[in-house]
Amino acid sequence: MTTSGLVLTLAADEIVRQRCMDRLAAHDDLELGPAEGLRLPVVLTTADAEHSERVTRALRELPGVDHLDIVFVGLTDGDGSPPARADRAGAARTAPSVSPPQERTLP
Repeated sequence: MTTSGLVLTLAADEIVRQRCMDRLAAHDDLELGPAEGLRLPVVLTTADAEHSERVTRALRELPGVDHLDIVFVGLTDGDGSPPARADRAGAARTAPSVSPPQERTLP
């Protein structure tokens, strides 16, 4: 699964902007946040990265979207864990785990 955080800058023309927001609201893969002026936060959730890329390209071309910023992209397997990665030899391995920070004292 791919989850992307986007910020769309919408057209200044109110009619064009409203038509754009109506089309965005009808899209099943998008969750719209509250608009702040011409900027609209959007969460895009898709089954895979390729679908996410297609939707993102389509959003850039949508009448009423003047600019699109990608502020976050998260990739997970269906169970919510990071996806397996392939090492240089091509063998699948899991994403490295992160150890909790060690408590250190300064001299």
